[in-house]
Amino acid sequence: MGIHEFAHLVELEDVEYGLPPEVPWPVVKHWVQYVARELAHPPENRSYIRDYAYKNESEFFAVLAEYFFKSPDLLKMKDPQLYGMLREMFHQDTVSLLKLKPLRRVKYGRNDPCPCGSGKKYKHCCLLKVV
Repeated sequence: MGIHEFAHLVELEDVEYGLPPEVPWPVVKHWVQYVARELAHPPENRSYIRDYAYKNESEFFAVLAEYFFKSPDLLKMKDPQLYGMLREMFHQDTVSLLKLKPLRRVKYGRNDPCPCGSGKKYKHCCLLKVV
């Protein structure tokens, strides 16, 4: 939901054709043609794109922005051309972000030596600072 609403906010900025001025003109031109074609003839086999996207240009952009950030691997697999356009518009390669491993937070037991190196038990040293 947050990404969807953020996409609407992007459209409210000083924009041309519903896209920020930072988007290269050839991409804007390609996007406008793509959206016009898609909204004129919604495909039946796009099960991964919600029907709500075909309500108007704004919703189309917002729904596709959701897919681009939430399920980029699916979007790239189903429609590489569309993924490429969105990658150029957002200046992001969201599929590559999926390959990054999340950082794990190291957990310390209350009776473990404090990681700060004080020599005290964690519960008598830095545990109190974390809370």
